Amino acid sequence: QLKRLQASAQPVSTQAATVGGAIAITAQSSYVALEAGSHISADAGRGGSILVQGAKVVQDGIVSVRGNSSFGGTVRLEAGSRLIQSAGAAVSAPGVLRGGDIVVSADTKADSSGNVFSSATLDASASSGVGGTVTVTGREVTLAGARLNADGDIGGGVIRIGGGRRGADTTVANAQNLTVSGASRVHANARVDGDGGNIMT
Repeated sequence: QLKRLQASAQPVSTQAATVGGAIAITAQSSYVALEAGSHISADAGRGGSILVQGAKVVQDGIVSVRGNSSFGGTVRLEAGSRLIQSAGAAVSAPGVLRGGDIVVSADTKADSSGNVFSSATLDASASSGVGGTVTVTGREVTLAGARLNADGDIGGGVIRIGGGRRGADTTVANAQNLTVSGASRVHANARVDGDGGNIMT
Protein backbone atom coordinates (compact mmCIF):
# COMPACT_ATOMS: atom_id res chain seq x y z
CA GLN A 1 0.00 0.00 0.00
CA LEU A 2 1.32 3.40 -1.01
CA LYS A 3 0.82 6.88 0.42
CA ARG A 4 3.05 9.27 -1.51
CA LEU A 5 5.62 8.87 -4.27
CA GLN A 6 7.07 11.55 -6.52
CA ALA A 7 9.42 11.41 -9.49
CA SER A 8 11.81 14.31 -9.70
CA ALA A 9 11.73 16.45 -12.85
CA GLN A 10 14.95 16.60 -14.86
CA PRO A 11 16.08 19.73 -16.78
CA VAL A 12 16.05 19.19 -20.54
CA SER A 13 16.36 21.39 -23.59
CA THR A 14 12.80 21.41 -24.91
CA GLN A 15 9.87 23.81 -25.07
CA ALA A 16 9.10 22.84 -21.47
CA ALA A 17 11.55 23.72 -18.72
CA THR A 18 11.39 20.22 -17.22
CA VAL A 19 10.17 16.72 -18.01
CA GLY A 20 8.67 14.56 -15.31
CA GLY A 21 10.37 11.34 -14.36
CA ALA A 22 9.16 7.74 -14.71
CA ILE A 23 7.54 5.65 -11.96
CA ALA A 24 6.78 1.92 -12.24
CA ILE A 25 4.93 0.00 -9.52
CA THR A 26 4.58 -3.69 -10.41
CA ALA A 27 3.24 -6.66 -8.49
CA GLN A 28 2.03 -8.86 -11.31
CA SER A 29 1.11 -11.84 -9.14
CA SER A 30 -0.15 -9.78 -6.20
CA TYR A 31 -2.35 -6.90 -5.07
CA VAL A 32 -1.62 -3.17 -5.44
CA ALA A 33 -3.60 -0.72 -3.30
CA LEU A 34 -3.34 3.04 -3.86
CA GLU A 35 -5.21 3.98 -0.74
CA ALA A 36 -7.20 7.12 0.06
CA GLY A 37 -4.86 10.05 0.61
CA SER A 38 -2.10 8.55 -1.53
CA HIS A 39 -0.55 10.74 -4.23
CA ILE A 40 1.78 9.42 -6.92
CA SER A 41 3.15 12.27 -9.03
CA ALA A 42 5.35 12.82 -12.08
CA ASP A 43 4.18 16.38 -12.71
CA ALA A 44 6.48 18.82 -14.52
CA GLY A 45 6.54 21.26 -17.41
CA ARG A 46 5.95 18.15 -19.52
CA GLY A 47 4.35 15.32 -17.58
CA GLY A 48 6.27 12.12 -16.96
CA SER A 49 5.04 8.53 -16.96
CA ILE A 50 3.51 6.27 -14.33
CA LEU A 51 2.88 2.53 -14.67
CA VAL A 52 0.95 0.53 -12.07
CA GLN A 53 0.58 -3.23 -12.67
CA GLY A 54 -0.84 -5.94 -10.45
CA ALA A 55 -2.97 -9.04 -10.46
CA LYS A 56 -5.52 -6.84 -8.71
CA VAL A 57 -5.34 -3.04 -8.50
CA VAL A 58 -7.48 -0.86 -6.23
CA GLN A 59 -7.21 2.92 -6.48
CA ASP A 60 -8.63 5.36 -3.96
CA GLY A 61 -5.94 8.05 -4.26
CA ILE A 62 -4.43 10.32 -6.93
CA VAL A 63 -2.09 9.50 -9.81
CA SER A 64 -0.83 12.63 -11.56
CA VAL A 65 1.36 13.41 -14.61
CA ARG A 66 0.36 17.03 -15.21
CA GLY A 67 2.13 18.98 -17.93
CA ASN A 68 2.24 22.46 -16.47
CA SER A 69 3.60 24.18 -19.58
CA SER A 70 3.37 21.75 -22.52
CA PHE A 71 2.12 18.13 -22.78
CA GLY A 72 0.45 15.95 -20.21
CA GLY A 73 2.18 12.68 -19.41
CA THR A 74 1.23 9.02 -19.62
CA VAL A 75 -0.50 6.82 -17.04
CA ARG A 76 -1.12 3.08 -17.41
CA LEU A 77 -3.06 1.18 -14.75
CA GLU A 78 -3.12 -2.51 -15.63
CA ALA A 79 -4.65 -5.44 -13.75
CA GLY A 80 -4.68 -9.13 -14.49
CA SER A 81 -8.07 -9.91 -12.97
CA ARG A 82 -9.69 -6.88 -11.37
CA LEU A 83 -9.17 -3.11 -11.33
CA ILE A 84 -11.36 -0.98 -9.06
CA GLN A 85 -11.37 2.83 -8.85
CA SER A 86 -13.47 4.50 -6.19
CA ALA A 87 -15.25 7.84 -6.48
CA GLY A 88 -12.31 9.41 -4.65
CA ALA A 89 -9.77 8.14 -7.19
CA ALA A 90 -8.31 10.45 -9.83
CA VAL A 91 -5.93 10.01 -12.74
CA SER A 92 -4.73 13.47 -13.76
CA ALA A 93 -2.87 13.95 -17.07
CA PRO A 94 -3.86 17.42 -18.26
CA GLY A 95 -1.53 19.55 -20.34
CA VAL A 96 -1.39 23.01 -21.82
CA LEU A 97 -0.60 22.27 -25.49
CA ARG A 98 -1.95 18.71 -25.41
CA GLY A 99 -3.60 16.46 -22.86
CA GLY A 100 -1.83 13.30 -21.83
CA ASP A 101 -2.64 9.63 -22.33
CA ILE A 102 -4.48 7.47 -19.80
CA VAL A 103 -5.01 3.71 -20.06
CA VAL A 104 -7.04 1.79 -17.47
CA SER A 105 -7.26 -1.90 -18.34
CA ALA A 106 -7.81 -5.43 -17.12
CA ASP A 107 -7.14 -8.70 -18.92
CA THR A 108 -9.50 -9.31 -21.85
CA LYS A 109 -8.68 -12.95 -22.65
CA ALA A 110 -11.69 -15.24 -22.96
CA ASP A 111 -10.67 -17.33 -19.94
CA SER A 112 -9.94 -14.33 -17.72
CA SER A 113 -12.06 -12.49 -15.18
CA GLY A 114 -10.62 -9.15 -16.26
CA ASN A 115 -13.01 -6.67 -14.67
CA VAL A 116 -12.76 -2.87 -14.57
CA PHE A 117 -15.10 -1.00 -12.23
CA SER A 118 -14.53 2.76 -12.18
CA SER A 119 -16.15 5.70 -10.43
CA ALA A 120 -12.98 7.76 -10.85
CA THR A 121 -12.10 11.05 -12.53
CA LEU A 122 -9.85 10.52 -15.57
CA ASP A 123 -8.58 13.85 -16.93
CA ALA A 124 -6.58 14.17 -20.16
CA SER A 125 -7.73 17.67 -21.04
CA ALA A 126 -5.70 20.58 -22.47
CA SER A 127 -6.02 24.13 -21.21
CA SER A 128 -5.13 25.80 -24.53
CA GLY A 129 -4.47 23.00 -27.04
CA VAL A 130 -5.94 19.61 -27.99
CA GLY A 131 -7.28 17.00 -25.60
CA GLY A 132 -5.38 13.76 -25.09
CA THR A 133 -6.59 10.16 -24.94
CA VAL A 134 -8.45 8.09 -22.35
CA THR A 135 -8.84 4.33 -22.82
CA VAL A 136 -10.75 2.06 -20.43
CA THR A 137 -11.08 -1.62 -21.29
CA GLY A 138 -11.29 -5.10 -19.85
CA ARG A 139 -13.36 -8.22 -20.38
CA GLU A 140 -16.08 -6.60 -18.23
CA VAL A 141 -16.18 -2.79 -17.94
CA THR A 142 -18.47 -0.78 -15.66
CA LEU A 143 -18.41 3.01 -15.35
CA ALA A 144 -20.50 4.02 -12.34
CA GLY A 145 -20.47 7.77 -11.91
CA ALA A 146 -17.05 8.02 -13.59
CA ARG A 147 -15.91 11.29 -15.16
CA LEU A 148 -13.79 11.07 -18.33
CA ASN A 149 -12.45 14.31 -19.82
CA ALA A 150 -10.46 14.84 -23.03
CA ASP A 151 -11.57 18.43 -23.70
CA GLY A 152 -9.25 20.95 -25.33
CA ASP A 153 -9.60 24.62 -26.23
CA ILE A 154 -8.80 24.04 -29.91
CA GLY A 155 -9.83 20.40 -30.28
CA GLY A 156 -11.24 17.46 -28.39
CA GLY A 157 -9.25 14.30 -27.79
CA VAL A 158 -10.13 10.61 -28.03
CA ILE A 159 -11.99 8.49 -25.48
CA ARG A 160 -12.32 4.72 -25.96
CA ILE A 161 -14.46 2.69 -23.56
CA GLY A 162 -14.49 -1.07 -24.02
CA GLY A 163 -12.72 -0.98 -27.39
CA GLY A 164 -12.11 1.13 -30.46
CA ARG A 165 -14.27 2.19 -33.38
CA ARG A 166 -16.70 -0.61 -34.31
CA GLY A 167 -14.48 -3.04 -32.42
CA ALA A 168 -12.01 -3.01 -35.31
CA ASP A 169 -9.13 -1.14 -33.66
CA THR A 170 -6.43 -3.77 -33.12
CA THR A 171 -4.57 -1.50 -30.68
CA VAL A 172 -7.42 -1.68 -28.13
CA ALA A 173 -8.81 -4.92 -26.70
CA ASN A 174 -12.60 -5.22 -26.89
CA ALA A 175 -14.78 -5.76 -23.84
CA GLN A 176 -17.38 -8.51 -23.80
CA ASN A 177 -19.74 -6.49 -21.61
CA LEU A 178 -19.89 -2.75 -21.06
CA THR A 179 -22.07 -0.79 -18.64
CA VAL A 180 -22.06 3.01 -18.36
CA SER A 181 -24.33 4.48 -15.70
CA GLY A 182 -26.43 7.56 -16.30
CA ALA A 183 -24.38 9.36 -13.64
CA SER A 184 -21.17 8.98 -15.63
CA ARG A 185 -19.88 11.93 -17.68
CA VAL A 186 -17.75 11.56 -20.82
CA HIS A 187 -16.44 14.68 -22.62
CA ALA A 188 -14.14 15.32 -25.59
CA ASN A 189 -15.20 18.85 -26.49
CA ALA A 190 -13.47 21.64 -28.39
CA ARG A 191 -14.19 24.35 -25.85
CA VAL A 192 -13.27 27.41 -27.94
CA ASP A 193 -12.52 26.47 -31.55
CA GLY A 194 -11.74 23.47 -33.74
CA ASP A 195 -13.37 20.04 -33.91
CA GLY A 196 -14.85 18.00 -31.15
CA GLY A 197 -13.05 14.77 -30.36
CA ASN A 198 -14.08 11.13 -30.70
CA ILE A 199 -15.87 9.01 -28.10
CA MET A 200 -16.07 5.29 -28.86
CA THR A 201 -17.88 2.61 -26.86
